[in-house]
Amino acid sequence: MAYVAFATWTFPEGWDEDDRVIGYSTESLKELKAKGADRAVMVKTSATEAIFFEIYPDEAAYQRAADTLAKRREGGAAGTGGTMTGTMFGKAVIDL
Repeated sequence: MAYVAFATWTFPEGWDEDDRVIGYSTESLKELKAKGADRAVMVKTSATEAIFFEIYPDEAAYQRAADTLAKRREGGAAGTGGTMTGTMFGKAVIDL
């Protein structure tokens, strides 16, 4: 069953047009895809907020990417000027 990781972030207004935010985020998601994520997405949820989610084929794939995910999250504040406000992860219960 799929395994999903989420992270919520706040950014200065206009972040979705900021090359630093978009560039760091794009590279982070590409790296996670290369480590095994089936999908890696950044969603604008407001003028100052975004949610990232990565979908892995199973928990083992997530565990293989966990160190990379942690490093990218730790570097995110310096890389984007944003603040991570929360994380969640777990096994998908329904996956259509």
